[in-house]
Amino acid sequence: MHQVSIIIVNYNTCKMTAECIDSIFEKTEGVDFEVILVDNASKDGSKEHFEKDTRIRYVYNIENMGFGRANNVGMKLAKGKYLFLLNSDTLLINNAVKQFHDYAESYEKKAFYGCWLKNEEGKRIHSCARIPSIKDILYNSIYTFRKNF
Repeated sequence: MHQVSIIIVNYNTCKMTAECIDSIFEKTEGVDFEVILVDNASKDGSKEHFEKDTRIRYVYNIENMGFGRANNVGMKLAKGKYLFLLNSDTLLINNAVKQFHDYAESYEKKAFYGCWLKNEEGKRIHSCARIPSIKDILYNSIYTFRKNF
């Protein structure tokens, strides 16, 4: 079993995804990990390129399942204790996978974790939104209902 399973979804972004994967292997050390690439029926040469990459586990879907379902495919195949969902347009600039693992190990009661990202200008941006509360869900339901009348 791996410590971290990194799951990436690709759809016609061969070059970008290859750069993402290369950055993982260049920056990650001190943690046992696997990379699972789920390809949503790309037609840009991704299949031919990635099925030869022995560093990763490559899954080619015969149809575009969408981002969420493709992540679910990767999660079903994952052998890691922790799942690290990574967008194909991401380049690691440090040992983020090890930092993620160490943080998760020290806070096991959390359900999922987000991190800070940097955009092209080097400014911090967030990687996930907060989980809506019951109050948020009720408010949004009432607002939608009232808006229709």
